Amino acid sequence: KADMINTVEMVDIEAESLQDGVNFKAYVIGSNVPISPQRFSLVVSGAFVSSPSQCRSTCPYNCSGHGSCGERASWCTCDEGYTGFACQQQVRSGLHDVFNTPDSLNLTVFPYEWEYVVIDTAQIGINSPSHLVIVFENTGEVGDPDYFLSKDNLPTLHSVSMLNNTDCDDCTNGTTKGFFNVSVTHGEKLYLGIRNVETTTASLSLRLALSENVECIGLDCVIRVVHESSEEEEEEEQNRVVAELSNWGAALIAVFITLAVTITAAFVIVTLRDRRKRANDALSSVSPSSRKVEPSHINASLDVEPITPPLNSIGRP
Repeated sequence: KADMINTVEMVDIEAESLQDGVNFKAYVIGSNVPISPQRFSLVVSGAFVSSPSQCRSTCPYNCSGHGSCGERASWCTCDEGYTGFACQQQVRSGLHDVFNTPDSLNLTVFPYEWEYVVIDTAQIGINSPSHLVIVFENTGEVGDPDYFLSKDNLPTLHSVSMLNNTDCDDCTNGTTKGFFNVSVTHGEKLYLGIRNVETTTASLSLRLALSENVECIGLDCVIRVVHESSEEEEEEEQNRVVAELSNWGAALIAVFITLAVTITAAFVIVTLRDRRKRANDALSSVSPSSRKVEPSHINASLDVEPITPPLNSIGRP
């Protein structure tokens, strides 16, 4: 039971439910609290047979295993990447996967609930001062998401000025769209908070790119495709370049060999022609008379002496 403005609420527990060994836990969850934290008190009343048990303040759901509960505090201190009263909600990082592409991160935000998205400039390769553009659009016909952007901390209604609330309630034709253009540098983290202020579920899409890759006319933005090669593609490209260089090297070697052979053959031909020419020139410089050979004149004499045989070798007639 509650009053009209929800400042006082009461929970009745039937007597038959009050049995030995039965414990009750009361959780107080704030919703639509513009200024937090908001203090409250719990009062237990009834016809007690014995003295009532001591109330013990505990963190809800043990912080869902994603946070810590202080010894004296009754609220959770969530680990990085988680939020909610019980650290039950994970901060999304899906925009990293669609960075500099036409693809979008699609979200659903329930009535009066928050969705958070983190943008880590180190993870998307921002190494120098740059400008990021976050494009958002309500893709459903119902719901009214409001967008809050904060650096280094999750945005809340209390921590973020309403001037940073980019609301497209005035957009025409029932289309809600817009964009943030924010300067960033390496190591910064941006947190985008989306809160649905209607009683119906809102559907929306988010896109992320460097400002030089975005063209916006009014509230309509187009992201040019920027393809980032994977390690396999880079290795394949390197192998292709090496193969092409090898082919070019082989072709150049073949050209050099062919050129060397051609030059050598030409040199040999020219040398032979030069020698033949010099030989012909040498022959042409000699007169025909000097080239005629005269026969030799040989004087020979023969002296013959008669031979007289010895007498004793000749028989007598």
